[in-house]
Amino acid sequence: MKVAALFTGGMGSIYSIHLSQQSGFDVVYLVMAHARESRMYHFIPLKAAEISAKALKIPFVAFFVPCEDEVAPLRDSLVPLEIEGLCCGAVSSNYQRNQVMKVCENLGLELVMPLWHKDPFSLLEQMIDSGFKIMITRISKGLDEIWLGRVLDQDNLADFLAACEKGGIDPMGRGREYETLVIEGPNMSGRVCIESEKRWRGYSVELEIMGARLLKM
Repeated sequence: MKVAALFTGGMGSIYSIHLSQQSGFDVVYLVMAHARESRMYHFIPLKAAEISAKALKIPFVAFFVPCEDEVAPLRDSLVPLEIEGLCCGAVSSNYQRNQVMKVCENLGLELVMPLWHKDPFSLLEQMIDSGFKIMITRISKGLDEIWLGRVLDQDNLADFLAACEKGGIDPMGRGREYETLVIEGPNMSGRVCIESEKRWRGYSVELEIMGARLLKM
């Protein structure tokens, strides 16, 4: 089955693509929503996401999301694509699932959600065990600033999970406590390298990505 995948370059979207591919789905498009503040979509550092798409060797479609309507732009971006389903990396957000389901029902697409209601601690451990390297690009609450820009791997995963448990943070960032960028993985053709500057936005601190490139491994 040919499917498109909602894509951010973060761990939820890339891992859901990986699991979908392992299950036999043919992911033929990445669909990127450009929305700064949204209940439905995670923020995308577009420069880095485009390089991630290149690393995955999958063409992408980007669309702008106005504040007044989060659903129609996604539907309109999917209409011209020759697909049978849509992959979504949601873990527990009923709002996101319901909105995406409306789009799928309207277009006659199957909704593929390989992460849905899976244990977040286990998901993150499985990603690291599978060889994914995950950079923390934004922190809004609960995590110490020292984690910003760090790459999660076998050496620091236990410390990160302990910090999440202490701060009452979901390890997959479901509450938007932090955002990520997957810089390397088994379904990627190289390592995503970024140029960034640290920026404070209210109570959150993030890496503002100024540029990105793909380093072939």
